[in-house]
Amino acid sequence: MATLPKEVRQKLESNIHIYKVTSKNIYYTDDFKLKAVEEYNHGKEPEDIFRDTGIDVNIL
Repeated sequence: MATLPKEVRQKLESNIHIYKVTSKNIYYTDDFKLKAVEEYNHGKEPEDIFRDTGIDVNIL
């Protein structure tokens, strides 16, 4: 796994659906995880779930 640059970590940390970012991991809020699973179970693509919550899938 690649190390996340500081600029990317700062951008991710500003998202309300992410509660912690380290150089190697992204930790999502429980609310986001529950919502993501619910939306996925209703047929929404993971990429769309992340994009709709303001998370740039290209940096993941």
